[in-house]
Amino acid sequence: MRNLPTSNFVLAALIMIPVSVGCAGQTSEDANGKPTLDGTGHTDPMGKTDALQGRRGPKVSLDNRSTQVWAVRNRWKDTETEAARQSGMAWSANSGLSWEQKFHAWVGSLKRDGRTYTLTTPYGKSLSAPALECAETAMFLRIAFASWYQLPFFIEAYDGGRVYVGHMGIVNTSGNRWGGMPNFKNYSDFSYMADEVRRNPSAWPSDSRLRTKSIVGSSGDDQPAIDAENAGAYFDEIFLNKRVGYFLVKQLGYNGSVNLADSANTYNLRADGFE
Repeated sequence: MRNLPTSNFVLAALIMIPVSVGCAGQTSEDANGKPTLDGTGHTDPMGKTDALQGRRGPKVSLDNRSTQVWAVRNRWKDTETEAARQSGMAWSANSGLSWEQKFHAWVGSLKRDGRTYTLTTPYGKSLSAPALECAETAMFLRIAFASWYQLPFFIEAYDGGRVYVGHMGIVNTSGNRWGGMPNFKNYSDFSYMADEVRRNPSAWPSDSRLRTKSIVGSSGDDQPAIDAENAGAYFDEIFLNKRVGYFLVKQLGYNGSVNLADSANTYNLRADGFE
């Protein structure tokens, strides 16, 4: 069984987590033999930086291709848009908070129980935490929040060239699928049922195929929280957009702490109150 998340899972930053979260080092293959995408090789001798000057991210034109996992309709800095003014999991209506601040408020609101926590969702469902490794936990929380609220997310990795892993799918700089990854748009998205499942939890749609999926390269991803053998079953329980579940079983397999420690992806931030 995979390690349950430790109590410092709540440290989070711009794209992922600050380097202060303690995880075992990963290279192109982790200690369990799981394949991982390499980091970009960018380092900063003074520590991590807020951005790599002059380094462009993926083109916006990639967002709406067949590889798309979820559509981006909001920005992390939004505070006064119609979507930003609505109440949410850990904030009131007209809170004036940015989505970044809301993410931190949500993570800070999750009930802790020793080395684990209870996950809340925008649909009124609460589940004991998924059994994930520490780096996986940080990525999972950020991706879940970004997908629920249609915010941008990507990790940059390297495999003989730049690879983007995010809301646009898993693609290279040309927008072509990397490593035979899926066209995620082919999977079901039941987001239109959000109001219905809040009123009637039994209406929750299930994807039987997703429930059989394990994290790529995993030697075992049992999910005791829901008495299931696969992480895909847990993702089926919390995402109406099933594309996100299919994405996570790939993303969590190919990205790890080596990518989180990459200066292309994270920067230093002490998240006071989240330790």
